[in-house]
Amino acid sequence: MYFLEGGRVVIDSATLTYAPLSAVAISLGIAAMLYGLKVGEASVVIPIARLGLAIPVLLGIIILREALTPTKAAGLILAVISVYLLSR
Repeated sequence: MYFLEGGRVVIDSATLTYAPLSAVAISLGIAAMLYGLKVGEASVVIPIARLGLAIPVLLGIIILREALTPTKAAGLILAVISVYLLSR
């Protein structure tokens, strides 16, 4: 991670590991969304792409054993319902 310590930028081994992986993942996500926009309607593609925000929530619940609160559950359910309704 980048930390400003004493006026200098510190780059540790985690940054050198995860930054390239993040760059590849983001590039693939953008390429997939652009392809989706090429072959589909924006009113369908964009909500599906934004549904990707639910993935970290699900990973937090599954891997990190975070609590599935009623608010989180309602948000996930409403997100899926909204994508379904917008894609009709």
